[in-house]
Order: sequence, then structure tokens, then C-alpha cells
Amino acid sequence: FKSLLFGPLRAMGEQLDGLLAPVRIRHGLTPGQLRMLMLINVPSGMTVGQLGQHMFMAPGNTSNLCKRLESLGLLARHRDQKDERVVHVTLTAAGQAVLAEADQTIATYYEQALSAVSQADIECIQAGFDRLSQVLHIL
Repeated sequence: FKSLLFGPLRAMGEQLDGLLAPVRIRHGLTPGQLRMLMLINVPSGMTVGQLGQHMFMAPGNTSNLCKRLESLGLLARHRDQKDERVVHVTLTAAGQAVLAEADQTIATYYEQALSAVSQADIECIQAGFDRLSQVLHIL
């Protein structure tokens, strides 16, 4: 199962990192920093703790990455009013603009790449990803 799953997932991750390299470089970001921005891109933001769990990072490392992204003007940190130990992070307008650029890069590439793939194959791929997600949640 490990070789069946992790090889293709790693290859897809590397392809996506390569595709987004020009966006990352233009904004002075590492692959991990761009992934962090993508994770934060939810309406209510996230806490630093939640972010660390999603990225499998120690709290101190997560906090340092957030400080770096904040210094670049891409995210904002806010202490929780009820519990000051909890820090919320949200994207700034500049962070949203970086993600919009990344989304456009991805959309352009995949529009070209998928033009040669049938709608039935696209639906099959999507169903496979949905099922894989379900299986991974069980584990």
C-alpha cells in the first residue's frame, strides 16, 4: 500500500511544486510557506496549532513560519480574546493575491493538460481522489 500510494502522491507534489516555482520565487517563498498559505485560505482562518497539525510541524516551527509570512505581509496573526494562548492566522489581501496568482497558474496548466483527457476520465480521476480521501480518513 505504501509504495502504491506514496510514490504517485510524491510525484504529484513535486510536479505541483515545480509548476508553482515561478510564483514562489517571485514572492520569495519556499514550497512549505506557499502550502501554509493554501491551508490558511479558509473563510475563518486557522489557529497556529491547527496549522501545525495539518503540516505535521512542531508548534515552534509553525510559529516561526507564520512570523516570516507575517513579515512579508501575507498573513495576519491575532490572539484569541477568550484564550490568549490561542493565535489565529488569516490571509491578508497580499496573501490572497499570491494565492490567486498560484490558482491562475494551476488553472492555465491543467486546462491545457486536461484538454486531451475525456470527461469520463476526468470524472474517474475525481472519483478516485474522493475515494482515496475516504480511505485515508479511516486510517
